Amino acid sequence: MGSNATKGMALIVLGVLVNNLSYLYDVILDKHEGWIFLGGKAQSGVAVGVLAVVIGLFLIWRGSKTPD
Repeated sequence: MGSNATKGMALIVLGVLVNNLSYLYDVILDKHEGWIFLGGKAQSGVAVGVLAVVIGLFLIWRGSKTPD
């Protein structure tokens, strides 16, 4: 398996991508005249993305504390 830092970085990248897609979804559909109005599904996506980033940061932090 990969190291904690590699897994953490992958989670951070995926979390940022999920957050960007959640926010851009409303902009692309343009249902609210340019405003970002997050519905329930988009809010769930943002929460999952933020959770992935936090877990990724924790894995990087833990990986820096343990010797290989």
